[in-house]
Amino acid sequence: MTDAETTPLILVADDDDMNRELMDTILQREGYRVLQAANGVRALETATNERP
Repeated sequence: MTDAETTPLILVADDDDMNRELMDTILQREGYRVLQAANGVRALETATNERP
């Protein structure tokens, strides 16, 4: 397994770009990998494809 595979992955879903970017920055600084989704539909698609 690579570090990317063992590092926890979090999906941040928010329709506000600034909120998503802020959460992304905070979570990455804490050592998480982060995926972003701008709405619920995209969040479900991302969760289905990426399995966070």
